[in-house]
Amino acid sequence: MATHLTNIAWTKEISKQDINICRDICKNYGKKYYLATLFLPKNERYSTWVLYSFFRIADEIVDTEDIDSETASLKLKKLSLLWKSLYESKVYDNQNSTNIILSLTRKVFENYEIPFEYSESFFEAMLSDTTKTRYNTYTELQKYMYGSAAVVGLMMANVIGYDDKGTPEAILLGEAMQMTNFLRDIKEDFVLRSRIYLPGDELIKYNISDSRISMYCESQKIDEDFKEYMKIQISKNRLQYKMANIGITYLNQRGRLGVYMASYLYEKILDKIEQNEYNVFNKRVSVSLKEKIIIILYTIWKVKIKK
Repeated sequence: MATHLTNIAWTKEISKQDINICRDICKNYGKKYYLATLFLPKNERYSTWVLYSFFRIADEIVDTEDIDSETASLKLKKLSLLWKSLYESKVYDNQNSTNIILSLTRKVFENYEIPFEYSESFFEAMLSDTTKTRYNTYTELQKYMYGSAAVVGLMMANVIGYDDKGTPEAILLGEAMQMTNFLRDIKEDFVLRSRIYLPGDELIKYNISDSRISMYCESQKIDEDFKEYMKIQISKNRLQYKMANIGITYLNQRGRLGVYMASYLYEKILDKIEQNEYNVFNKRVSVSLKEKIIIILYTIWKVKIKK
């Protein structure tokens, strides 16, 4: 087991105030993700908050509605250069929240031996969001997801500690969670950002064009073509979770509960889409507090049985 815990007390070197900046970002923007982090040991929990905040800075740039793609691209490139500069110089600059987050991220990368190229792949994916709005095939979409989601799984594997055999599953879990987001947020991505994160060739099979998606958004109603399409997509997404969850057993035991929790909480979104008869246009489905509690208790029981 490669634990990658070069300094398990690294959080003692940073201020509580700085960590709270990252905690609040994760809590406010990734509620299910934040809930799952509460079941990680302290050092892994803090590291996850830091990484989430690092990703969020770039996400905010590409998803902001009031800036054009050229401006977003310039901001992302500037952020990437700042990150590289801080990473190489190891200078801790606490003048603003962005520099604090980048500096903390550098500490996480250093402590858990996270390859710098993971961050480069992430920025490449974010930059593509400023120019690319459609994907012709799943293979094409998967290349995007490597930088936007798979490297997240790989970074978390480093933080928690893993057996190298689990690397493919770490990648797959990142993809599974992002595909769930893509399916839930079809309307939001289309209306607010003019993007469709779904393979075009699969949409064509069900006669789902841009104009029909626009019609679904306006009417908040779907037809049988879309319903059948969603049934297939959800089935494939569930298989991704099933295969990815096998790899959780390759993680350091201390961190497995939190990762199982994140996986089950995200997969529950698929249940909610099904309960809403596959209509993701009349409301944004969400998991209730009661359902989250049930998932938490179930996960604790299941992980205990697996030990």
